[in-house]
Amino acid sequence: MDVATVQRSTKDPRTGEIISEEQPAFFHSYEYQRGHKLGVIKFNPAVAERMSKDPIAETLHPRHLPMLVKPKPWLSYNNGGYLFNRTWAMRFKESREQELYLRHASDAGRLELVFAGLDVLGSTPWKINRRVFDVVLEVWNSGKRYPKIPPAVPDEPEPERPPNMEFDNKAKTIYIERQKAWQQAKASNHSDRCSVNYKVEIARAFLGDTIYFPHNVDFRGRAYPIPPHLSHIGDDLSRGLLLFGEAKPLGARGLRWLKIHLANLVGYDKASFDERVQYVHDHLDDIYDSAERPLEGRQWWTKADDPWQCLAACMELRNALESPDPEAYECALPVHQDGTCNGLQHYAALGGDAVDG
Repeated sequence: MDVATVQRSTKDPRTGEIISEEQPAFFHSYEYQRGHKLGVIKFNPAVAERMSKDPIAETLHPRHLPMLVKPKPWLSYNNGGYLFNRTWAMRFKESREQELYLRHASDAGRLELVFAGLDVLGSTPWKINRRVFDVVLEVWNSGKRYPKIPPAVPDEPEPERPPNMEFDNKAKTIYIERQKAWQQAKASNHSDRCSVNYKVEIARAFLGDTIYFPHNVDFRGRAYPIPPHLSHIGDDLSRGLLLFGEAKPLGARGLRWLKIHLANLVGYDKASFDERVQYVHDHLDDIYDSAERPLEGRQWWTKADDPWQCLAACMELRNALESPDPEAYECALPVHQDGTCNGLQHYAALGGDAVDG
């Protein structure tokens, strides 16, 4: 409090002149939480701004990052995935019983198919989508609110304290509730900002590299990537930042599915496949504008249900259609699909009914 200082530049509101002065790096303030007055230590805004822009390589533990080489094949329940850090083929939390079941199943040779599946998923190469990353970075550095990216400084104004609060219990209750909601929104904004920061920094670190995601399963047998922050089953931003490491020619079927995928991302996902393809044809002008001028144009992609994946698909479709032969265009964009009638599949499996299955 007494010794740590920082140089902070501010603009004089009257003259517009930039004034630089030495200020304490930390200061004491008060906050109201649940109606109680609490003393807190806060950052000087100059320190907070610097921390939000500096690389976080020192704070991000490398143990849970993507790999630059193919993961080690799964040989047993606790031998596979990362080369040097021990990981488990199944996720469990402080359950000795689950650990014993897993170990016995592994020793009995009953997990060979599971291990083989995890090896295939782990050996699939990925790369960072450089064009989407450049747009994400520009938005991040601007500090503005954007789809799925919170602002650097919360833009919701703090509730005003009513003048009659000391005498009006109803006004006091309403103010405390609003103050509580504002504090929660502020904390949530900070948490979301940190989460996006992780993703941006990981993507920056692996630009130009081929990367791999070691996988394991939960107790149901559903497979997940072990790296928690950036992966192909993550949120919209994570998915928008990733491409397959190997591109392949689209072909007529691939070009059609790229259009269907784009319509799904926009939110037009209840119509027939032919109607979704037609929807994309009807919006080609918006798609081209989004791909060529994502931040300067009409920003049609920002209105999509999954905006960052939509932007990636707009860029990919535009490149394919502008190529000499769209069907021969080599594409690496993942097209996400989901099962239908999963409940009926389970019933068919329980009844051993191959026809319904």
